[in-house]
Amino acid sequence: MFFLLFFPQLLAGPRAQVPCVKAPMLRILHLEDSKTDSEFIQPRFKEEGIDCEITRFKTPNAFMTALDNGAFDLILSACKLRSFDSLTAISIANEKAPYTPFILVSGEIGEESAIEFMKKGATDHVLINNLKRLVPTVQRALREAEGRRKCARSEKTGPGIKVIFTSGYGSDIIDRKEIATDGFVYIVKPVSPNKLLTTIKEILQSGK
Repeated sequence: MFFLLFFPQLLAGPRAQVPCVKAPMLRILHLEDSKTDSEFIQPRFKEEGIDCEITRFKTPNAFMTALDNGAFDLILSACKLRSFDSLTAISIANEKAPYTPFILVSGEIGEESAIEFMKKGATDHVLINNLKRLVPTVQRALREAEGRRKCARSEKTGPGIKVIFTSGYGSDIIDRKEIATDGFVYIVKPVSPNKLLTTIKEILQSGK
């Protein structure tokens, strides 16, 4: 039995030497009617030293064409759109770009609505009046997406491989998104070496 352990970020410690490599441009698809709201987004990334290219779309056809033709790293979307609803947008993204994080950026959103969006496939949501959460949320979502891509590639090259995936998302988010049903073992960080070894032992003993 083989295991794939994916740790989104793992350094040897605070003094670890990391090569200075310029990060690639982050390509963002922004589904938003309001140009004004869209203009609030880019400065947040600039403040964190992240180069990004944001392309705004407003209609279903433009959104679908963009996903067909463009290689985007991230999708940001308003909850309410004039031409179509965000649940439809999530469904389209799930079909055309299943490993691209989809983050809702909106005004007030109720708890029930947030749960519904995440069960349908949204990665997370950020309130427009609390954009300081945007970049950390995006960074975490991108790491999770990379883990999912690695998981999918591993399953193709090694059928039956067991995947243990770690993430900083709390148990409440995991429950909302029903991540535990995705077919791999999910451990919430921080995870101790003992917890990791115990999990591996349980999988080995189960023979599953």
